[in-house]
Amino acid sequence: MKIVIAPDSFKGSLSAADAVAAMKRGIEAIFPDAETVSVPVADGGEGTAAVMLNAYGGEVKTAPTVDALGRARQGEFTWIPARRMVVLDTAEACGIMYISMLERNVMESNTEGVGMLLKAALDLDPETIVVGLGGSATNDGGWGMMHNLGAKLFDEAGHELEPKVHVLANAARLDLSGLDPRLSKVKIVAANDVRNPLTGSSGASASFGPQKGAKPLQLGKLDRCLKNWGRLLEETTGTKVVDVEGSGAAGGMGAAFLALGAENRHGFEVVAEATNLNEAMEGADLVLTGEGQLDRQTQRGKTPWGVAQLARQRSIPVLAFTARLGLGHEILLQDGFTAIIPIMHQAMTGEKVAIEKASVMLEDTVTLTLQLMTVGANPAISDILLKALDA
Repeated sequence: MKIVIAPDSFKGSLSAADAVAAMKRGIEAIFPDAETVSVPVADGGEGTAAVMLNAYGGEVKTAPTVDALGRARQGEFTWIPARRMVVLDTAEACGIMYISMLERNVMESNTEGVGMLLKAALDLDPETIVVGLGGSATNDGGWGMMHNLGAKLFDEAGHELEPKVHVLANAARLDLSGLDPRLSKVKIVAANDVRNPLTGSSGASASFGPQKGAKPLQLGKLDRCLKNWGRLLEETTGTKVVDVEGSGAAGGMGAAFLALGAENRHGFEVVAEATNLNEAMEGADLVLTGEGQLDRQTQRGKTPWGVAQLARQRSIPVLAFTARLGLGHEILLQDGFTAIIPIMHQAMTGEKVAIEKASVMLEDTVTLTLQLMTVGANPAISDILLKALDA
């Protein structure tokens, strides 16, 4: 039996590599002789740089940056000398994992820290910078990042505007003449983790603003800010960004990167290519994947859905494991996963405890699921599961 293990990270608790290790232990408890192929993956969100490091080799670099609220921290990115490639997660600067629930405030958050990391990356004279877009606590359309890189915004009266999202509503002119000149000499790949456009009902603000602390009455204002920002980006650079798939990634940062001339790619495709995931599935009997939450957004470019589509092309059953089932997860069983299995099958006394026990819960759930699939554990349930896997 050949089993491919290809999960994303379980945000805040397990890296993709940690999730792979837990799943592998769960498999070995039931099928000790099975051939397992470990492929940690990502989709442009948190952990993309680590997965690419695992795939290509290289080293981890650190540089001073700031979080979404402007607090100093050390950020990491991957440097792959053999390819003269940098892989940088924007979440390393403005990630939501560094902002507590009580601190989340999209009106005060910005992406200046991403600009700081990009400058550090440019110091290495790379040929390519792959930017993983996802997991942000921001909704400023990348304005803070561009400001840090030398861009300036002015209102109708000619007053220069600060790098905050609320100023975008009154912005009248964007000046890119002061941008770091090194940006024009490097290929940038914008690896987005979602397919949402910049604005509208499925745009950055409406889709992801609430989880970043935006109140219902702020969503309309945020969308208007990004609409004006998108207009300025298009008029200034001549590049379409507002309605482009993926421009709403990372609070609209995708639009800023497109305006800078970045190649627009789905993050999962970039990572699958680097890890040779498609080839790894050759001859597989079963695929295991998963991440922290599965919901209706999973179909919009998230790792588990990408894994499922590759598996289905070969008619391989795919089991998805998750810590949380969000709204609309039911649709993921249509042309997607063979089964979705929550790992929190015991009472938890708090989020911290759940995070600390994530590895054990994932391992145990994989073991239990595979045990139910074996003949003899419970024939009635086994028959149902085996028929589902053969469907």
